[in-house]
Parts: sequence; structure tokens; C-alpha cells
Amino acid sequence: MSKARLVITAVVIEGRSQGEAARAYSVSQGWVSRLMARYRAEGEAAFEPRSRRPKTSPKAIGDEVASLIVALWCRRCDGGTEGQGGAGKALPRSGAGSCSNIRDHEVARLAVGKGMGCPQGVGSWWRQLGLGTSLTVMANDMPPALRDRAEFQRGVISRSQALAAGMSAQAVRCRIDSGRWQRLQTGVYAVFTGAPDREATLWAAVLRAGPGSALSYQSAAELDGLLDNPAPLIHVTIPAMRRTTPIPGVVVHNRLNADLARHPARLPPRTRLEETVLDLTDQCEDVVAAMDWVSRALGRRLTTQDKLTRAAALRARLRWRADLTRMLSPDLAGIHSALEFRYYRDVERPHRLPSGRRQAPATTGSRSVYRDVLYDEYGLIVEPDGKIAHPDDGRWLDISRDNAATATGLMTLRYGHGDLFRRPCVVAAQVADALHIRGWPGQPRRCSPQCPVS
Repeated sequence: MSKARLVITAVVIEGRSQGEAARAYSVSQGWVSRLMARYRAEGEAAFEPRSRRPKTSPKAIGDEVASLIVALWCRRCDGGTEGQGGAGKALPRSGAGSCSNIRDHEVARLAVGKGMGCPQGVGSWWRQLGLGTSLTVMANDMPPALRDRAEFQRGVISRSQALAAGMSAQAVRCRIDSGRWQRLQTGVYAVFTGAPDREATLWAAVLRAGPGSALSYQSAAELDGLLDNPAPLIHVTIPAMRRTTPIPGVVVHNRLNADLARHPARLPPRTRLEETVLDLTDQCEDVVAAMDWVSRALGRRLTTQDKLTRAAALRARLRWRADLTRMLSPDLAGIHSALEFRYYRDVERPHRLPSGRRQAPATTGSRSVYRDVLYDEYGLIVEPDGKIAHPDDGRWLDISRDNAATATGLMTLRYGHGDLFRRPCVVAAQVADALHIRGWPGQPRRCSPQCPVS
């Protein structure tokens, strides 16, 4: 799929603005505008990649000379005499289009285009005829379509893509042996020297897995901003009917309807964000870890409750379905961390405390802040405080926010991981006491005979 098709899909089908599409695919907004104008005028023709190579060149090999060179090469391959003529004609030695003015790299490019085999072999033969100078096969001697594909695949291509673009197996092998290309996976090559970056490594895994594959689980989460650090293993999902041999450093998952789970436009190919979140929750051994993936996606505003609910409804089997359904209900909109979900599940709901307003917006000076749980009527704030949500360098901001809230008459209770995981009943008793002091007329309920709530 060309970059032009991806950009047009993002604007027309996904409804993204031209500026967003330009930033997503690292192109200029002017190029996107020209592409959209071409799409409106030409339709499907605008999807085809267009080479930047000039249509004509004053130094190009003429058709007559090119046909004579090919004839000479054919005679050589058939065991004939390596003369300076072919098909009963002589190659011109001077004048316009003369062979003495043709450089070896031009013959090498002609060899690639005509399927004559390894450019180095052609250049060596050309030197033996005494008609050329030093061999300089350039890195951009790939067919234009393959060069365009390598550009948006981070410089990584597969062997099948090279052969489909018109390169011969000998030409591919020549580039590998000479070190101009490097092998990243079996049948997958980088068309550059030097160490590949993370995105090129991910591309190599997808191309090695074959048609219909997509990055998934932690690898897709990494690309979409759901995971902060790369996972040690790359996860790839392929259609259920396909099989592949083991791939070093890659975990392969088989899945029904893999084509529906795959995002239609984003590169490298990956599963849709909602599918990624649900895949990750399926891997979790406890419900809190599962809810953390959901709350992280919602908290970072990468998706919405409605999209996750629709994706969950399409799955016949889903681990933690009851808890996911509860968390994605409209009543729990605003839960952005596993600790906030834990507070709701183990403190507020089982002890029949009043429902607080979650992610309540407020203003502190010139800054906008959000209260995790705000009991408006009683002036009480509860902040589930975890290391992930509130790293050390942000704790002074929390203190400043608490001080500002106190100055306006609000009370803040802050609880950490240990409080909510090991002592939820103690937390409930403290919150109930604070609510009573501030006028709550209700009575909490004990969740067990040992519960300290009274």
C-alpha cells in the first residue's frame, strides 16, 4: 500500500484533518493538499505511487544503443564471441550516444531494468570491452516502485517484494553479498547499511510473518503510546489459517478475523487500539492488571468507552468480561487508573458510600487540574495516588494542588497502593468518617464481620 493511499484513507475514511494526516505520516501539509486535489480530479489513479525521477535525461542510453548492449549480453550468455557488435551491427564509438561516453553504472541500471542479472557482472563485462570507466553502482538502483515501498517501510523490504518489482534473484543476492543490503530476517532485507532502528526492526518482523500479519499486544501498544518502553519480544498476529516457522525474537499469535482486527491505515501494520487493549487484558492474571490497561488507554485519551464496549461485544470469549463491562459503564466514566478502579470496587461500592464525581475539573491559579474523586456536596476529595500515575518529580504538584484545595475549604484524602490493596476497609472507614464530619447523613455498610466500618 503506497503512502498516497494511506494518507487519502486517513483523510477520507477516518475523517482526520489534512494537518493530522501530514504529521502522522511525516509529510508536508502542502503535499497532502496537492494529493487530495489530485484524488478529487483523478480518482483511483491518485493512489498509484509516482516516481520523482525526471521523465527524460540528456545522458540516458538511447534505445538503439540499449538494444545493441542487450544483444551483446545475450551473445555472451549464449557462449558467443564478445565482440563489439550484436545482431550484425557495430556499437558506435564516438558521437552522440556513443558507447565511449557511457559509464558503467548506467549499464548496471540498464541491466537491472532489462533483467540481465547482477550489475557487477555486467560492469565487469563492460570494462572488458573497453567501452566504460569505473563501476559505480548507486544505492538507488532499485526499480522506482520498490524504492517508494522501501521509503515508507523504513528501508526494509521482503524478497517477494523485490522480485515482484522486477529485480532478479541474482540481483538481490548480489546486493546481500556486497553488503549494500543486510539481512534482518529470513527473506527480509534492509536496503541500507548500519544498525536498524526500532521501527525498522518491527517492519522486519511483520514482513517475515507474511501477508495479513500485524503487530499486536505489547508491540502494538508501544506504537500507539499505550506502553512507554519497548517489550523485549515482538508480538505479531497472523490469520488463523496460516502457519509460519519460528521467528527469532518474535511471538506469533494466530487469530480468527485477523483482517478485521488490523488497523486499515496505520504503519507499521498493527491491530486497532481497542483490539490491542482487549488482547492485553486477556493475558492478565488478575483483574486489577486488566483494568490498568483499560484505564491507561482511557486516561491517555487514546480511545473511548464506547469504542471499547463495541469491540468487547464482538468477542465471543473475553476474560474479565463482567469487570470490563462494569468499568466501561457510563457510571464509571472518568476512571483513569487501576487504583481508581480498586477504590470504586473495594471501597466505595461494597461499603455503600455515596458516588463521587470522577475527574472533576478545577482551576488552580492558571492551571487546570482534575480531582480523581470529588464528593461535591460534602467538600471531600479522594486521590488514589500510585507511583505510575504520580511519579516522584510530580509529587510537588500534588502537594500544591492539595494546598490550593484546602484553601478553598476542600479536604483531601490521599491513598497509595498498599492502602487500597491491603486495607480497603480501613480506607472506607476513614472516608465515611470524613463524610460524616462534613454532613453526610447516610450509614456505610460492613462488607464482612471483620470489617472495621461502623
